[in-house]
Amino acid sequence: MDNTSRMQLQTSSNNTPSIATPQALAEIRLDETRYPHYRNIAPPARMKWLAGQIQFLASIARIRDFEAREPVMMASMLDEMITKDSDMMELTLPELADAFKNGVFGLYGEFFGLTAPNLFGFINSFLDSEKKKEASSIVLKTREQSYAEKKAAEKAEQDRRIRAEIEEAKRNGSFVPSGRVWFQPKKVDDVLADDEHRKRVRAQAQEILRKC
Repeated sequence: MDNTSRMQLQTSSNNTPSIATPQALAEIRLDETRYPHYRNIAPPARMKWLAGQIQFLASIARIRDFEAREPVMMASMLDEMITKDSDMMELTLPELADAFKNGVFGLYGEFFGLTAPNLFGFINSFLDSEKKKEASSIVLKTREQSYAEKKAAEKAEQDRRIRAEIEEAKRNGSFVPSGRVWFQPKKVDDVLADDEHRKRVRAQAQEILRKC
């Protein structure tokens, strides 16, 4: 699938997933490849998507006097207002679709008609919803866990390299046991140029030797 086809899929109303739970919303937020944030979608593509959404909402709300050009005009005005709000620019298309649907069905208060200001208000209501807040908490915890796992893996790899250097130093005779438990393997001279790095690696080497 080329980039154009992929963007058409991402901005198609027919391919917008429903968001039933905070967990489902969090999964969408964490998948930026499939569901890019509004700011990362080209303006023509996102306005075309908005116009399609508006036309769809008009049909389910049974608005019979909705002229064909109105969705395009409303989409242009709505896009302009969204781009002025940093929080809205971070939303995905499924989130916007969920906000519009909930608003039309009266979940954010009485529905007074399909207008650009009303749709803008639905987005604000979505941002303040419990579902959005719970999903944000899930996303934060998931990202924190991923970061912790990444740092742990980096630490384990660094420990493995230091252990290998110690063993190599023992084999080539450059390792000299002392109270400081330090050595100078030739292959890592450049890596150990920084004084702070030296202190950190020395401490790790002492810890590893105690565990051997």
